[in-house]
Amino acid sequence: MTQFFPIPNFDTEIFYNGCKHKKLIFQKCTNCGHIRWPYSFACPVCFEVDTELIEAKGTGKIYTFTIYNVAFHKSFKDKTPYVVAVIKLDEGPKIVGNIIYTPFERIKCDKKVKVVWKKSGDYFLPKFKVI
Repeated sequence: MTQFFPIPNFDTEIFYNGCKHKKLIFQKCTNCGHIRWPYSFACPVCFEVDTELIEAKGTGKIYTFTIYNVAFHKSFKDKTPYVVAVIKLDEGPKIVGNIIYTPFERIKCDKKVKVVWKKSGDYFLPKFKVI
């Protein structure tokens, strides 16, 4: 069965290189402090182009989620049911990831989560569990 592995491009290369080392790396505007994902040339808040890279702690809250009982792709058929969530990290950015190691009844919006790293090809991918 086909598996999905990250294929970094210019916009995602820094993020996925961080994932190789189990680090969540984001851009931070040096002018206004806005932390953003996905990467962009200019800050969407103040339009400045100077940034620094920061490492997120890997904690946040569930912003929204869904439980897939029918796989969206045949390679996920044997993994159902599974949870896909939007996580609002404590630093501000929202990222999409799976919720794992958590009974479904504990998964609710605004629940605290922390990152759990799972190997996928050459990378570790950020997944999350309720804490």
